Parts: sequence; C-alpha cells; structure tokens
Amino acid sequence: MMARKDVSLLGIDLHEDEIRVVQVKSRANKTVITQIARAPMPAGGIVRGKVMQPSSVAIALRLLMNTMNVGSSPRAVFGVLGDTTTLRTLPVPPVPDNDLGMIVAGEVEHYGIVKTDGGTHDFLKLFPPPKSSDGDNSDSLKPVNVTIVALEEDVIANLREAASEANITIEAIEPTQYGMYRTQMIAATGTVSSFGLMVNPANTDIAISYKNNLVAYRRVDVGSRSMLANTQIRSEYGYVDPNQEMFVDEFASEESYEPDLNFQAVDNLSIEVQRTLDYYQREFPTVGIGDRIYLVLDDQRLAPLAEELSQRLGVSVETVQPAAANADNAETAAELNGASAATYSAAFGLATQGAILTKIPRIDLFTKERFAVKKAETKRNFKGSVITSLVSIALGYVGYTLYAKQISSLELYTKQKQDAANQIRQSTDKEKHKRATEAQQYKALQHEGEPITAVMDFIANNLGPSVGLAQVSIFQDMTVEITGEATNQGAVIDTLSELQKCPVLQGLHTVNFKSLSAEEGYGVSFQFKGSTVSIDKIAYADDSKKAVVDKKTTDPKKSLDIKKPEVMKPR
Repeated sequence: MMARKDVSLLGIDLHEDEIRVVQVKSRANKTVITQIARAPMPAGGIVRGKVMQPSSVAIALRLLMNTMNVGSSPRAVFGVLGDTTTLRTLPVPPVPDNDLGMIVAGEVEHYGIVKTDGGTHDFLKLFPPPKSSDGDNSDSLKPVNVTIVALEEDVIANLREAASEANITIEAIEPTQYGMYRTQMIAATGTVSSFGLMVNPANTDIAISYKNNLVAYRRVDVGSRSMLANTQIRSEYGYVDPNQEMFVDEFASEESYEPDLNFQAVDNLSIEVQRTLDYYQREFPTVGIGDRIYLVLDDQRLAPLAEELSQRLGVSVETVQPAAANADNAETAAELNGASAATYSAAFGLATQGAILTKIPRIDLFTKERFAVKKAETKRNFKGSVITSLVSIALGYVGYTLYAKQISSLELYTKQKQDAANQIRQSTDKEKHKRATEAQQYKALQHEGEPITAVMDFIANNLGPSVGLAQVSIFQDMTVEITGEATNQGAVIDTLSELQKCPVLQGLHTVNFKSLSAEEGYGVSFQFKGSTVSIDKIAYADDSKKAVVDKKTTDPKKSLDIKKPEVMKPR
C-alpha cells in the first residue's frame, strides 16, 4: 500500500472500562504523538471484548473525537481485546511468501479456526534465530511456523456499526495486544533480543523477538481481570471489595491505596513465563533475552506486577509506556509522564501501524470486510455498465430498423429548419441593432432622472453604526421614502437630523416610528418621507465634489444652467 500524504492516524483501544485514543503523525520519518485522550466506556458497551451497544459506544466515541477536534471522518486503527480473538500457532509447508497466504487460508478452513462466514483471519510468519554459534539455521525443507489470529463476524459487524455511527473510517482492525507488542518493540529498539508480556483483561500474550523479527508468539489465559480479582475499587464514598460487596474504608485516600493483587493468578502467569523462557533457552542456547523482560499493562492498578514478576523470575521486569519525548506539545508530554501513561500503550501501538519499525508487519482483521465492500461496488458498477451497454445496443438497432427509410426526408427537413433558423437569426440581429440605436438615442436625449446615486452616497457617508436601512425608494413624482431600524430612539433622531442636511433631500420628516416586538427583534423601526429633485437640477461643487441643488434650475422663469454630473462610484 502506498503511503498517504496525510499520515495522521488514530489508535483506538476500546477497553472494558474506558476508551483510549492516541493520535500520531509522521514527520521527517518520525512518529509524533499529537494528542492523547480517554473517556469512560458506557455501561455495558463492551462485554468480554465485544461491542454490545454500538450506538452508545458510537456516541462516546463521537464526543471524544469532538474534544480532540480531529475533524470529520478521521482514519483509525481499532484494537480488539483478547477475549474476541483466537490465537493459534501452526506449522505449514515451506513455500514462497507470495503463496503463504493461500496455504494458511487452507489450514484455517481445515481446522475450523474461523467459525462464521463473515469471520476473518490474518497471520504472522515466525523467524527462529540460529541454533548454532555460526548463525547457520537454514533448512529449506523445514516447516514454517505461523501464528494465526482469527476474528468472528459478529465482533467485526458490531465494531463496524459503532465506527460508522461515530463517523470514523476504519483503517484496520488489530488485536489490542499486538499493538502493545509494537509499543514494546519501540521501547526495545537497539536490543538484539527482547521478551515481552502484553496484558489484557482475559489473557496475556508473550512475544519473543530476535533482531526485530518475531521468533515466538503465544497466549496465556491469565489477564488483568483475574490478577485484579481482589483489588479494591475506588467508589464515591470509599474503596469497595468486589468479593465481599461492602465498603472497606469509608475514609480511605487514593494516596494510601495499593492494589491487592491476586497472587495465585500472578503465580500462574510467572510459571507460564518461566516455561516459555526455559523452552526458548533450550531451543536456542546461543541467543539470550538480554537483561530484562518488557511488561505492557492495560490497567494502571497492575503497576506492582513488575516487581512481583521480577522477584519470581529473577530477572528485571520493566514496565513499558509511550515515551513523552515523542509528544508534540507540553500538555501531552506531561500526561505521558503521569501514572496513567501505561494504559495508552495499546492505542499508541495501534496508531503507529508499523510506521516506526517497518519490520513489524501489520495484522489487519478488516481486510476481508474491506475487500467484500470493494468487490460488491465493482460488481454493481460492472453490472450497471453491462446493462447500460445492452440497452444502448438494443435501442440503436431498433432505431436503425425503424428510421432507416426516413433518413432522406429527415435530411431535407433539417435543411429547411436550418434555413429558417438563419432567417430568424438575421432578423434578430437587425432587431438588436435597432434597439441598441434607440437606447443610445434615448440616453442622449434624456435630461431628467432620479438622483438615487447622490442620495445613497450621502446616506452611506452619514449613517450611524447603530442604524440599518431596509429600503430607500424614489418615485416618479420625486417623493422619497426611507425605512429602517435602529437600536434606540436617539439613534433615529440623530439619523433624521443628519439626513435633513442632505442638499438633494427636501422636507424630510418622520412618518412612522415604533418599537419592535419580541418576535421581530430589538430596537425601533422608522419611516422617513420627503422629496428630491431630478438629476438635471443637481450640480457638483468643484471644491468638495459633493452634490448640491442648482438654485438656478429651481426657478422656471430662469434659463437652466445644467452641469453634467460626475460619475459617483459606489462606496
């Protein structure tokens, strides 16, 4: 897929308790975090990783998008929790990478990994490190291991409905834990080997990488839901023990609060991690995991888990979170330095989509859905084109059959119409020329007219800011009517006083004056009435270029001394 010029992308983690969003943009081949935000998940919106109330989730998403001001129809990568995804690692025959997808699809169908027609899958090819010290691990006949991730139709459909109602374009759907793995790999940049734990509510994924290539990927059925089973939950009045359903300490403070981990679940997780480490070190003795294990959490209450695992495994365990150094502004950086920063790890990894580490492939569980839509559109367009073509051919054949004998008569008829049209065109040209000549003569002979330009010019220069005109009318008998509205009575009085100074307006007075009703607005309306003179009685003073009434022309006993008025350009 070619890179887009607009590289802004959202990573959306629809967690059980809240919605977490990270927006990233690529600048100079670097991914920059421009915004992070989160909001409570509506009650019952997500149940066991599945969107159960698309409309309520869509409303929460839209409100969050509005606060982030990301624009209309933003592109987003959605994460799906481990409850809804099926994970399975299988060996497949060694084939070229171009044929691997077809082989994997056959295995998925054979084992029934996807159980619904609208379900989909994607896979990751695993790259085992060399077993010998010389680095030779080649075996062209050895099966290739792939980790398959599957998603059922109902999960995709509900997520697509929520995104559509929220006006969000789905760029891809990925497992939430795979987004966490991408964040973990960014934190492990520069290390040869890495061992990562990605914790979700239902399970924990384990990923082992060597030289940025995925070596192993497995899932353990121990998640934050079981490890926080005994954790007290902060309520409005105190902390509640979910097992006892009672208040533990009505006056407890958040500063003194420490999560009470379910140590049996923590022990189960540490045992599975140790088994994975033992297998990896036994199979690949020449390659270690470095001096630490990377832990990616989905709940900030699991913060003590790193220390607990470190004591049980005897190796340093480091909690991973998006780096504040990647933030675009100080406010985002400050939040990424806070206690809740680790919960944005999944959304950040989803948003990067391999932009930072090109060797980390994308898992896209929306490919089939996208292809189906495109195929349906193509099929519909093709069908429409075929039908249109067939109809056109049929109509053409019928037309030729019915009208072939009338071609000669139609040609004669067309020629007659063309001749008639030429005659009409010539007559029209003569009439246009005649009317243009008459218009010029009328303009040359016309001496009198209404001085609308002079009146409007004076009004425009003397109208106060609190007055607005609705209409200015000059009738054939040179009567002038001016209607408008003002914010108060004083403004109307001032306006009348100013307009009475206009040399081309005579006898201007108030005809109508009333306050506006609540339905009409605020202020007062007014109507002035007076008279004016024709244009030939208006002269222009040379010094100020203002219109004045030529007194000589007002006396019919005196000869008219008409001055040609200058053109008054509208202001």
